Amino acid sequence: MLYVARTREPLVLGNAALSRFGNDPQIVANGTRSVLCVPLLNQGRLAGLLYLENNLTVNTFTADRVELLRILSAQIVTAIENALLYANLEQLVGERTAALRLANTDLSSLNARLHNELNLANRVQQGLLPDAQPTIDGLTLRCVNVPRARSVAILRVPPL
Repeated sequence: MLYVARTREPLVLGNAALSRFGNDPQIVANGTRSVLCVPLLNQGRLAGLLYLENNLTVNTFTADRVELLRILSAQIVTAIENALLYANLEQLVGERTAALRLANTDLSSLNARLHNELNLANRVQQGLLPDAQPTIDGLTLRCVNVPRARSVAILRVPPL
């Protein structure tokens, strides 16, 4: 497999025991007779390896089978890459959703706090407004407080 990863070329061993890889510990331990290893390439980048072995007969993997697997390997790589992208996207969506929930909770708490402070300021303002309408140099000043709105000062100028 390291050979295929390095060369990025398929490897077919019709009789694995008689090949240059015949002393490989895995081939010896498994009694492998035929091996096919195909690189899975995506835009020239090695994305993985497809490794098939047969312990029953020699010369299992013909040229036709190698070509078919080579064609299918492009689709395999695309499917694997798409699955990885989708998994990463799902993870990012989950992280963003959690962050938005936390931010929404923080904003709700801040909104409630600001609402309470606004009500307190409104009550303080109501307590400070005079009951009588003061006059300044012949002008009548009238203060009006509209709940949940801004206070308004109306200045009336007497006709001349």
